[in-house]
Amino acid sequence: MRLRLKTKTFVTALMSIAVLAVVNTPAHAAFMAYICDDALCTGGGDTIVTDQGVGDNFPGSALVGQINAGALSVGGFTIITNIAQSKPLIGSSGLPELNIEFSAVTSDNLMHTVYLYASDTGFSGDGLITLSLSGTQPPPASMNFVSGSLYGGMSNTNLNLSNVLLSVGPASGSAYSLTSSALLSPSTNPFSLTAGVVITRSAAGTTSGHLDAVVSSAVPEPATLALLGVGIAGIGFARRRRLN
Repeated sequence: MRLRLKTKTFVTALMSIAVLAVVNTPAHAAFMAYICDDALCTGGGDTIVTDQGVGDNFPGSALVGQINAGALSVGGFTIITNIAQSKPLIGSSGLPELNIEFSAVTSDNLMHTVYLYASDTGFSGDGLITLSLSGTQPPPASMNFVSGSLYGGMSNTNLNLSNVLLSVGPASGSAYSLTSSALLSPSTNPFSLTAGVVITRSAAGTTSGHLDAVVSSAVPEPATLALLGVGIAGIGFARRRRLN
């Protein structure tokens, strides 16, 4: 009888550890939006906003996981809409998701380029990730372009653009819809992800749309799988003891 109780206690403890390993994910960390006139956001005309920080006050939304930087003038563009979203508003640490909704206007026929990024840290999940970019922009098609990219998985720092995970575009024309998928296999845990939109216009008008990066299925971490395996094996052992 004592042996059965000890076995049951041991198995219960193993299962508890396994459950904790599954639900215990890194806490929400730094979520930032970048509106820049150069690709690396190192110029003097850039706007950088941290979730719930200075600049994230237009039109006064207090939503955690959403950055609305409001109307801005960057790189020859007037950014009418730039709303970035991440966890905990959409997705989670284990199921990463980033979104950028944008509307950018030029008023002349000179070439202008603007870079929009949404960058968050503290992700831990991997799996199939899909990058989608869709929206509208007026013709002429040969003078206006928009593209999207997803970076990250190699560190836990914001705006790490050294590793391109997915890219779509450049797209032109009055309407565009592009999608690409790949397996997200980060080399560190936790890790950061950065979604980016690049808009180039050489004619007056507006480019609008949204970029979505979504992990649709998570792959359990090896340590979690090992703990679950130990728990299952323990249950089998306890059942065999009862039958004997």
